[in-house]
Amino acid sequence: MLVAHVLAESFARHYQGKRIPEPDLVMENPENVREYRDAGLVDGHGSSVYLLNLLLLCGAIRPGMKVLDLACGPANLLVALAEINPQAEFIGVDLSPEMLRWAEELRAERGLNNLSFIRGDITNLTSLGDQSVDLVMSTLALHHLPDLDLLQRCFEEMARVTRPGGAIHLMDFAALKRTSTIRYFVRERVQGLGQFLADDYENSLRAAFRGEDFQNLLPVLQSTVASARLRKTFGIPFMVAVTSLKSSSLSPGHRQALHAYWERMQPAQRKDFDALRLFFRLSELHVPDPRHLLER
Repeated sequence: MLVAHVLAESFARHYQGKRIPEPDLVMENPENVREYRDAGLVDGHGSSVYLLNLLLLCGAIRPGMKVLDLACGPANLLVALAEINPQAEFIGVDLSPEMLRWAEELRAERGLNNLSFIRGDITNLTSLGDQSVDLVMSTLALHHLPDLDLLQRCFEEMARVTRPGGAIHLMDFAALKRTSTIRYFVRERVQGLGQFLADDYENSLRAAFRGEDFQNLLPVLQSTVASARLRKTFGIPFMVAVTSLKSSSLSPGHRQALHAYWERMQPAQRKDFDALRLFFRLSELHVPDPRHLLER
């Protein structure tokens, strides 16, 4: 069935539906935020995407760097990065006070002093100066923006706050052309999830921007980070990465921590990770294999 959808999506010439912005642009309900937070834990549904990003980001982060996470949410990924990279500084920005409450609670629980949070709009980063950060990241968040104009404003702000020669790493859903492909992904991916997370996933797919939207805005980022490129999952571009990162050597500490993360993941999430890693590798975004990180 997957192969059939890959072929159909590859040969589809037009988008069958219009983009539908998410009904709740800022998540505020405490119970929904808790469910979202739990899904992003190492044994949760979203850990496959988080590990993929951890493996890429840890290869680029060095001591003394300042890393900015846009729409950090409850900060599961950012906390993991701050733990693994104690000599770098991390800042998370989110518009939801409830998300930041959970994020601050997790930061305090882990005793991290290299991580702080700002309540703010990712399209208007007034609290951050020009060329003030070394790396800007965002994971599964840009589709929450209501329209393409705000996505452009967000890209402009990223370009403004990133120092020349810095790095960009954005990963998000991408619009699918066929409504039947969306239904297939929803049916396959929401098994075992509660109703809120199932609805949230479907809303995210319908709110995703097109790959062409990211490609058209790429020059905005390249004005500061010339090496930024667009990578799509092969065959069905259900996820995209706008990134300047390339697979690089990981320190022994990184290797140990990331292998431990892999070991704690559930079998279903490991399977999801392998599929994501393969789809991105076929589009020349190479991610290390966590099973072999401890091999010499």
